[in-house]
Amino acid sequence: MKQLWFIWYAGLIRGAIAFGLVLQIRPSMVKEKEVVVTTSLALVVFTTVLFGSTMPLANKYLLTEKEGDKKGDHEENKVDHENHSQGSHYSELLHPNI
Repeated sequence: MKQLWFIWYAGLIRGAIAFGLVLQIRPSMVKEKEVVVTTSLALVVFTTVLFGSTMPLANKYLLTEKEGDKKGDHEENKVDHENHSQGSHYSELLHPNI
């Protein structure tokens, strides 16, 4: 569930695609195209700076494991690594983080 919250939070950052789509608007479609372009650019810059600068905090609180959580996983991976550590490339594919 924490990963879903992190993905949702990262999705709040608007970027170049939104700005590029606004630039494709024909002036005949919208009377005040300049206002729409300026507003879109301001939104892109604002969300990128605000949410982008707080992503490390979101990562720390939502995705970083506690010490108690790491201990059990580490020992389990250690056993798996010892079983597959015969020097084959296949074992590296199974456990790329070890």
